[in-house]
Amino acid sequence: MTKDITVGISGAAGMGMQSISFTLAKSFLRAGYNVFVWQDVMSRIRGGNNTSIIRISTSPVNSIKESFDVLVALDLLAIKRNALKVKAGGFLLYDGEKQRAEEPKAGWISVPFEKLAAEAGGDKIMMNSAATGAVLALLGADVSKECDEVIAELFSKKGEAAVTANLRALKAGIAAVTPGISGRFMLAPTLKTNSKNKVLVNGSEALGLGAVSAGLKFYAGYPMSPATSIMEYVAAKSREFGIVMEQAEDEIAAINMAVGAGYGGVRAMTCTSGGGFALMTEGVSLAGMTETPVVIGISQRPGPATGFPTRTEQGDLNMTLFAGHGDFARVILAPSSAADGPVIMGRAFNLAEKYQIPVFVLSDQYFNDSTFSVDLNKVKTEPVDRGKLLLEFSGNYNYKRYDLSDGRVSARLIPGAKDQVVYADSDEHTEEGHITESAEIRLKMLDKRAGKLAELAKVMEQPAYYGSEKPEIVLVSWGSSLGAVTEAVDMLNVSGKSAGALHFTDIWPLPEMKPGFKISSGLKYIGVENNYSGQFADIFEKHTGIKFSKRVLRYDGHPLTAEYIIRGLEG
Repeated sequence: MTKDITVGISGAAGMGMQSISFTLAKSFLRAGYNVFVWQDVMSRIRGGNNTSIIRISTSPVNSIKESFDVLVALDLLAIKRNALKVKAGGFLLYDGEKQRAEEPKAGWISVPFEKLAAEAGGDKIMMNSAATGAVLALLGADVSKECDEVIAELFSKKGEAAVTANLRALKAGIAAVTPGISGRFMLAPTLKTNSKNKVLVNGSEALGLGAVSAGLKFYAGYPMSPATSIMEYVAAKSREFGIVMEQAEDEIAAINMAVGAGYGGVRAMTCTSGGGFALMTEGVSLAGMTETPVVIGISQRPGPATGFPTRTEQGDLNMTLFAGHGDFARVILAPSSAADGPVIMGRAFNLAEKYQIPVFVLSDQYFNDSTFSVDLNKVKTEPVDRGKLLLEFSGNYNYKRYDLSDGRVSARLIPGAKDQVVYADSDEHTEEGHITESAEIRLKMLDKRAGKLAELAKVMEQPAYYGSEKPEIVLVSWGSSLGAVTEAVDMLNVSGKSAGALHFTDIWPLPEMKPGFKISSGLKYIGVENNYSGQFADIFEKHTGIKFSKRVLRYDGHPLTAEYIIRGLEG
């Protein structure tokens, strides 16, 4: 019995790889399995070669494998690009009547997908249902009931005839593969009760859901992949939850609208990618100077400039850390899985309002476009804390927006309160908010704004530790790389090497490290990141004094995998 299977669905954009992967993922989730799906796509609407990678496991899984147990090749290019990724003993499914493939090799199975679809009473697009059936036959798992339900739900809007035809194509695909297979995969059974509280959620949905549940009331954004899907989620929920949603004319307008909404007293957010964020930096400084809370989501992709629009990278950490001119406090958080979405976004809004600063949520294409199986029982939320937010202020026009006697965080009054005026200025200002050129006041105000950083370091979450209690090596990582890193640690420990992982979701300021073996100069530290230079490793070394003995870095547009990390350690 096999406990972990990877299936690749590959073809040209528009051929329906995602519909196959969605059907398989949802079916196996309902049958009690854990699933993880990543979309490896080119930057084009039609053509090229895209691949949906589905991992099905009896254990929790949040990363992909580099090789396939089963590959469904929907066109000839899919075979040429991916055939070598099929494991020894694995299977490659293709339509030999259409693809005219090279001489078939061991494990290659020709299935007439289009013909089966036509015979089932549908058009050739229903070949996706036939392909789904062929995969089910190879995996040998009892998910037929669940798959029938998913197919029926998926095509219900197209009518009963479409549902019936797709179910026929599904059964035809199963029947076409079952005879003559010697030694197919047998996926280990699991308890179907495990599925009761599990849902499929992609990273963008998790962040959007987290923002909505945290009380988001204003969103302004301009479309830029891979952040666009966050905006689409918020837009879909805006009427239901009373959110003002504005598609701005550009990223400059979006950040300034969000800062303005924050000044007005509502929870506000904007999201973009690296190129869009480059335009937002003056607005970030405005939030820093006016001490206005705002949440900014940055979904990273490879740069510079347009770079790889549909690929992944953790390359924008430095830009996020240093964006905006002048010194002021900020927070950077980076979710590790979809289950982090609600708590990360809740903390982002709370920290923004409690400390009156910009807070950045740093994700990436791998995170945003991956689909996770999430156990709702394990999802945490953050109670809303709006800090020193006031609806009214006693006295007659005596409110001081930047009151120095109130510590580094002054009470924030919502504009429009009776008998008060709220001044906020992008120039240096007095306690009341009026422009000033006083050097003495400048020193006090800058100490107030930048000094929040020391207080923030005390409330940042500690990094999570995973692995051996007595490690010889410790992999240090952040954000979306968690699944690959912990899997690499497991592989190392099984091979006899004592290893652990120190993983950060609170990136800046680095939390004040609690004493213990996990942060010790006596250990061998290795930085693992999805960028060229090891941007987080630089921050870690500078602020802990601990030097890395090696850095395992990936920057080809593809996500980190456990196999890649192991090769990097050995190289």
